[in-house]
Amino acid sequence: MHKLFLALLFLVLAGLSWFAVIAFFVWGIPIGLLFLSLAIWKFSEWFYKKIIPFNVASLLFIFPVMGLVAVLTSNQNLPVAYEAISFLLYYIIPIWVIINFYRKVRSL
Repeated sequence: MHKLFLALLFLVLAGLSWFAVIAFFVWGIPIGLLFLSLAIWKFSEWFYKKIIPFNVASLLFIFPVMGLVAVLTSNQNLPVAYEAISFLLYYIIPIWVIINFYRKVRSL
């Protein structure tokens, strides 16, 4: 039960971090994605009733890195080819990460 509580706590912290973006704290995006990664990890531990090791959950920590890339490249004049890369980065990779994470969790 404490894992579900931790997952909900991390979701609230992620929401607060993303809400801080409104106050021009741009680092709230990667911090919120870090809390979201932790929430997914703890919710999966609660749902599957098993301990998920860090080497499996480390896949989820690609999300904060993606948020960091978004923050660092937000005010740059980038070429049109960046649009294709950003589509891959923000739509395809997160889906792949979630699918592979849950495949690894089920094989434990």
